Parts: sequence; structure tokens; C-alpha cells
Amino acid sequence: LGFILVSLVFAGLHAQTSFDEKFTNRANIGLTVTNIGIIGNAFDGSFNVEGFPSCEYPIGSGNEHLFDAGLWVGGLINGSVVAVSTGAVDATTGYTTGRSGFEFTAEVGSTLEERSSLTNSPLFQPDAVSHQDFIADFTDKNVIIPGSLILIDDHNNPMGLDVHMETYNWNFSFANFFVILNYRITNGGSNTIDSLYVGYWADPVVRNINVSPPGTSGFFT
Repeated sequence: LGFILVSLVFAGLHAQTSFDEKFTNRANIGLTVTNIGIIGNAFDGSFNVEGFPSCEYPIGSGNEHLFDAGLWVGGLINGSVVAVSTGAVDATTGYTTGRSGFEFTAEVGSTLEERSSLTNSPLFQPDAVSHQDFIADFTDKNVIIPGSLILIDDHNNPMGLDVHMETYNWNFSFANFFVILNYRITNGGSNTIDSLYVGYWADPVVRNINVSPPGTSGFFT
């Protein structure tokens, strides 16, 4: 009985929300996209472990253009309280679980869906928009990382937002140098939100990482 109880506890601990990321590789720009809405990888995590680009253009050149970035949404809650939910902030190593300023979360088991409009692709779906779509759903409603006991630092006043994000990129020669980010933001809570502001915070770092590798003293100079 004791062994069974211990096993259940550990199973619960491992059921916390998934963090999923991929990078665009149909266009000539390699942009890391995550299922919690962060773009770029802060030259940490997948950059170091799997070699993902952060926002490299052209792909294979070493020319990076972004540390990380994320959605910011603010408004007047119930006529009296100003609130802002932020998807990314200035942090030296980017996102870590529960870090202040990274206030959007995905639900347990939610991953970054991929689909393609290319009929010869194993990921072909007739409703795909581009040669490589990434689709994610995330929210600012949680003050604790779903499936865990980890508090999100300083995230004390969620707006009640549900966000559906889709990213598009193509391998056409006339359209292979950009990625489109498409958002649908819904008030999924009980609050009334007035005077809504939507912005996008980005930390652009333009460097050739073959000349100035991340982590070296001159990288942010």
C-alpha cells in the first residue's frame, strides 16, 4: 500500500503542464515558437540542448535577431483596477517555470500543434493556412502552474484571458523572410474589461552567433 501511495504522488508531480517548442523551417527564417506564446528562446533551453535558432535569418547564417518576445495585454478591470498580463519580460536567461513576468500558461497536456498546407506533407491538413502552421492555446487565468504547486511570481491579478495563437510561414521565394503571428484574445473570465490595450514586447539582439556566441562578454554590447 505504501508503494502504491508513493507512486501516485510522483505521478501527480509529473503531470504538470507541458512546455512545448518548435521552430519554423519552411521559410528562410528560423523562429522558435512555444505553446505558452513566447517566441525566441533566449539562447537557452532548446538553443543549447537541441540547437534551435531563436530568430535566425537567413537560416544557417548565424545571424540572430531576437532574444525573446511575448504578448502584453492590459485594461481596466470592472471599472476600477488597472491590470496587465505579460507574456515575456527582460530576464537574463529567458523563461523558467514560475518566473515573474511570464504569466501565460498552457493546460496540462496542451502541446504546440503543427499542420501544413503542402499536400505531400505528413502534417497536411486542409484547413492549414501556410506551409507550416503552429497552433497554441494559452491563458493568463492561472496563478499556479497547472498540475504543480509552483506559483507564478507577482501574477496576482489575472485578467481572465484565453489566447489562441497561430503562426504561419511559407517557402515561396517572395514570402520566405517573415513569420506571421495571428492572435485571437477572448475574455474567458467573469471580469468586465474596458480600455483594452494590446502590445508586443520584444528584446531584439542582432548578432552573428558564429562571431559573438551567446554567453560571451561582448554578446550584448
